[in-house]
Amino acid sequence: MAETCFLDELKKLKISSKEAVDHIGDFSEFNQHMHVEREIEKELKDILDEAIHASMGRLILVCGSAGDGKSHLLSYLLYKYKEFNDAIEVHNDATESFAPKKTSLETLKEELEDYNDENIDSCETIKVLLINLGTLTNFIDSEYGEKFSRLKAYIENNQILMADVVNKIEIKDNKFSYVNFADYHMFSLSDEGVGYEYIYKLMDKVFAKAENNRFYTQYREKCSICHVRKRCPIKENFELLSTDEVRVGVSSKLIEIMIKEKVSITTRAIMNFIYDIIVHPDFNSLTREKFLKKIDKLNIIEYMDALTANIMFTNKDSSRILKALGNVDPVLCSNEDMDDLINKLNREPYFARKYLEKVYPLDNTYIVDVLNDEIELKRIFTNSKINRQQLQKWLINHYLRLDYLCGSHNELYKDHVYSEFIKYLYVFNTNNITELGDLYDLVSEAIYKLDNVKSSDSNIRINMGKSQNRFKTYEKLYLECEEDELENKVLTGRLDKFVSNIILDFVIKNKGDRLTIKLDYKLYKLLTKVRQGYIPKKKERSDFISFIDSIEKIKNYGEQNKEIYIKENIADGVETFKFTKKFGKYKFEVIK
Repeated sequence: MAETCFLDELKKLKISSKEAVDHIGDFSEFNQHMHVEREIEKELKDILDEAIHASMGRLILVCGSAGDGKSHLLSYLLYKYKEFNDAIEVHNDATESFAPKKTSLETLKEELEDYNDENIDSCETIKVLLINLGTLTNFIDSEYGEKFSRLKAYIENNQILMADVVNKIEIKDNKFSYVNFADYHMFSLSDEGVGYEYIYKLMDKVFAKAENNRFYTQYREKCSICHVRKRCPIKENFELLSTDEVRVGVSSKLIEIMIKEKVSITTRAIMNFIYDIIVHPDFNSLTREKFLKKIDKLNIIEYMDALTANIMFTNKDSSRILKALGNVDPVLCSNEDMDDLINKLNREPYFARKYLEKVYPLDNTYIVDVLNDEIELKRIFTNSKINRQQLQKWLINHYLRLDYLCGSHNELYKDHVYSEFIKYLYVFNTNNITELGDLYDLVSEAIYKLDNVKSSDSNIRINMGKSQNRFKTYEKLYLECEEDELENKVLTGRLDKFVSNIILDFVIKNKGDRLTIKLDYKLYKLLTKVRQGYIPKKKERSDFISFIDSIEKIKNYGEQNKEIYIKENIADGVETFKFTKKFGKYKFEVIK
């Protein structure tokens, strides 16, 4: 038995490990290995270079949220470029705000004393302030913020604390600079869709087959002499994730939940996630001896349960990421084509040779070996509570998840609504307003159909009197796309900075009033269904209450003071009446 296990090396990825803590000025060997260059790194380095060469005092804000990599990035730059160490001072608000008798805002006020309105012009110190956006907001809005009006103006002019601002242009002040992690994402956008480069490269730091990768060398050294190596799910998971197609699949699925489920994911969270999908939670707290014994006694279903493709979609309690992934589990997909596939698979007893081997990127896996050994299968059925039906169900679920994870081109897994949303998100962030016409049409038509209006003839439902089913009242309300008169430059190529919501501005014809809609993936998906005739349920209306309230408000700006349409449900269908007011007279007529 090996003195140590490969699992010990993998534990460095856990968010609870000592390696998870970044200290300014202490850039460990582990952090050096795991570092992946990002666009924000280039931006911050350029700012530091400029500040040093300008030979004058400056406050450089490095903003973001907890765990997003601010400390790691600055530590890396100080490690790589030694000249920065003597030229700048650093204050990390997250770790240096705990003076026993002072609040965090008092500590911050003292740290920034040289940059208040009274001292800033004479200040010669370059200071980098690592600060979370919430703390920055609290500081400039506090009583201390009154003495920092120039800093406050810089923050407001550059909209540092505002979300959903497309293509910010810095309003410069030679005493201040900033980078904001909130402006960047773990993925990029292009006309080809989402780019997973950063996540893929981070995973490559763990799974690359290279001599300078300690994870790989420890796997090769420890697993080769382990007596349970032929049936260890951790070993198989590491090998599976070492394949290119699976790393691409995992990276893509993480981006998918960031967009669909609005899950905020940091670099440290990704590293912890990598550990989670290699090591099943049942193995976490075991000693090495108990762990090896447990591995040795796993039955085939327990073994499959501990494989990456199943861990990713069935362990919702382990983390926010895994909880969100559970919502995109391909096993939950319900449509006629999926039902046909499952029926087809059920007619193929232990379909390892025909199906599982076709999608599995590894050779000689424990599952496939067992399924191809009828004697071993009989032994399993005899000595355990597992029956053939249970095994078949688990195999089908495993096949669907593995096929989905390996980047299958099967149309069953294609989400065309998601692809369309990504296309529009890119177009919006490139200022290419001419390409948003179809999206404006989709949203406006869905608004008219929101209350079960079967036609899209600019009728919108209004509530009059007691709610009942026989009569429904409508008004005309004409929504038009508000076109920006400013000629914004249309961007091309890859975007690393962008907003994750689409902002659509409508104007109400002949009124001038505006309707602004913030469109995320879930609202886009709902409106796509509404356009096709779907009526939102009560919970869905509650989930999008801000959108629903906006629609209710604009009803005051329709044509109800001039004309109202009344639709009556009768035995033969629907009869429509028009009630108008003109020159002080009222007219009531039936519309054919």
